[in-house]
Amino acid sequence: MGNIEQLSECRSGHARERGAPGKPALIWTVKGVCVLAAVLYLALTVNFRQVLPALLQARWALTAIFLFHFVQLAFSSAAWQMQFPGRWLWWICLRIRWIREGAGSLLPVGTLSAAALASKLLCRYGIGCASATASLATDLAAETTGQLVFLIFGVALIPSGRMTGHGELWLATLLLSVAGICVGFVMAQRMGLFRLIDLFATRLGPSRRKGALATTEKFHDALMTLHARRGRLGKAVILHSISWALGTIEVWVAFHGLSHAISWRSAFVVESIGMAARSAGFAIPGAVGVQETGFVFAAGLFGISPELAIACSLLTRGRELLVAASSLVVLGCEELRGGDYPMASLRRESG
Repeated sequence: MGNIEQLSECRSGHARERGAPGKPALIWTVKGVCVLAAVLYLALTVNFRQVLPALLQARWALTAIFLFHFVQLAFSSAAWQMQFPGRWLWWICLRIRWIREGAGSLLPVGTLSAAALASKLLCRYGIGCASATASLATDLAAETTGQLVFLIFGVALIPSGRMTGHGELWLATLLLSVAGICVGFVMAQRMGLFRLIDLFATRLGPSRRKGALATTEKFHDALMTLHARRGRLGKAVILHSISWALGTIEVWVAFHGLSHAISWRSAFVVESIGMAARSAGFAIPGAVGVQETGFVFAAGLFGISPELAIACSLLTRGRELLVAASSLVVLGCEELRGGDYPMASLRRESG
């Protein structure tokens, strides 16, 4: 991934030299407008005077869901570890997954920057750069597939007769969006579309072009090797589905912390739709407003007020900030260690 980003930087450098227009600035302007529109919509439709006192009363719930989130991280790490032979790598995947989630919340490019950082850290433990980057791409595909499974079960649990025609259209759009992301990501890997990166290499000088193309080829080969292990991929999807489903407990605890008891069925539906909306709004920084819209829609199906739904969503965002802050400590420990860690020594430590 680091090599891929270097190629992209080289391409953007050439574009600047030619006086190309600032497309990134336009993209971020559009994203900023979307964020402001979402925040304005929520400000006009939600009574935040009721939200803030409820959040203050739910401090214990924030601590509880933060601590419980590490159970989800454990399952997600086990799913990622499925991309590698043996079982000794799980603890390493857990630490790097922790950093990866925190970086995804803090860094401006989110998931891509976090994946690049995770790839760099994984290489320190004796995993080839191509294999490390391929494992991240495959794990993201498995994670997205697991979320699609989770969303389908959530939709199936919606009580009949609770939605209007407008609601059904919104939910169908959400389902198609998540399915489209999932299918698109998997097909891009299976069809070798990542080889389009070769186009970037053609803009490099002759001395660097050969190395760049060789790196891309290694990445593609490593990706196809991982896709050939269908049994491991299937287990990874199952583990990610369980990890997503465990978020139900976070929502259940959050609502109880807000002094509003809900059923497990309601919590499952709210979490599945809320997190799917967040994923569908990946183009907006932090999916600000999009996640909240998903929570409000799903909670409304069970007669829960928008104010409580917003408060629940903000509690999950508070948990994200705690995970991000704690991940900086873990990242600091990794950087203090420095250097590379041979495979053999890692096996002895885990054994």
